Amino acid sequence: MALSARSLVPVVWAVVAVANAQRGAREKRGLAGPDSPDEDASWKLGLFHYNTANASWLVPKRNGIGYTVNLGHPAGMAFMVATGVVLLVTVAWGLLIG
Repeated sequence: MALSARSLVPVVWAVVAVANAQRGAREKRGLAGPDSPDEDASWKLGLFHYNTANASWLVPKRNGIGYTVNLGHPAGMAFMVATGVVLLVTVAWGLLIG
């Protein structure tokens, strides 16, 4: 079942609207400070959250719903390294067997 581009427009519009509403709600609640996920200095390349002053290894995503890993926290860095090792081992295993 193929979806046409026209049928995806409402879905994309809804996702953008929810993200904008969440950003506005965080600002209204006063969560736009230095520990906020919207703090530009904490985001490297706009994708990776790195804040050594934040005690959490999981922080709210910058846009959308959910959490992302704080690479400035030792547990966050360990989680990302472990994930990378598992990925590399899986790919190597697939190349050796297949």
